[in-house]
Amino acid sequence: MSKKNRPLLSLRGEANVPTTERIAQPPADPNAPIVETTMPSAEEQTVLSTEQMKAEAVQEPTGPTAKEMAAAEEANAARAAAIIRRQQEQVQRDMEERPTLIGVAAQGMDALHEAIRAANAAPVVEYVPPPRTERQMAQLEAELNAGRAAQLRAQAQQANRPPPPKDPNEGFTTPVHRPDDMVPHPLGGLKPIVQ
Repeated sequence: MSKKNRPLLSLRGEANVPTTERIAQPPADPNAPIVETTMPSAEEQTVLSTEQMKAEAVQEPTGPTAKEMAAAEEANAARAAAIIRRQQEQVQRDMEERPTLIGVAAQGMDALHEAIRAANAAPVVEYVPPPRTERQMAQLEAELNAGRAAQLRAQAQQANRPPPPKDPNEGFTTPVHRPDDMVPHPLGGLKPIVQ
């Protein structure tokens, strides 16, 4: 058998070695007594089945009755209908209160411009922030005091520090002069030398 046609095995080893071990059977005890189970007779089975049927028939229902379920379903349907009706009334009220752009434009350009002017003329309510709480005021005061102390400390350090020496190479530019004959003329050529 060639290597190409050999069946693939997941375990290493010879192909003829079984991949699983044999299950060890417990030794049989020849002196143990034989236990036989007896089946109930047909009469016993019918008596047991009729008693079970009577017990099941006598059991009280665990869930709601059909009438209770129907009443609960009607109550749920009425509640859902009331919710839907309220939502539809709210939508209609909103549509009646504020006109739509398409509805105003359908009345003509004059009505549209008038609606735009009215919307722009409405006074803009200026935002008034809510008052600060006691904790916010205390924190603000602590931050302001810390800022004042830091500013005073920086001013004291600046007053005690000697002024830095001035570098002679900083603070001015060196002008560059070119000879007159090298300055280009704006209209072309070189600038004529004036004598």
